[in-house]
Amino acid sequence: MTAFIRFVLIGGFGFLVDAGLTLLLVSAGLLPWQARIPALLCAMGCTWIANRRFTYRASGSRPLVEASRYALVAFVMAGINYLLFVSLVSVGVPTLVAIIASTACQTLVSFWAYRHFVFGGLA
Repeated sequence: MTAFIRFVLIGGFGFLVDAGLTLLLVSAGLLPWQARIPALLCAMGCTWIANRRFTYRASGSRPLVEASRYALVAFVMAGINYLLFVSLVSVGVPTLVAIIASTACQTLVSFWAYRHFVFGGLA
């Protein structure tokens, strides 16, 4: 259970990176669905480093394989997150609410996938 709490805390940090950068880029003139792409990429990088070190306490044995698996899971989860986000924004849901809803929907699946597929059952 403590691994899940760490995962949620790091996810909260990733959410702040994602939401903050998305809102910053929207205020700079990008459309929400354009701004979300670089924001998600930045959040993914931040959360990989933090999850690797603090949530799953992975050793340095195969970081390239691990990073590749993390990226695969992250991109699939980001795709689901992004499609839900775009769907919500397109029907008039405010940007921040859409970010919260789309992120919440993929959190549990992400934890399971990272734990079993990326970090090999660690934590």
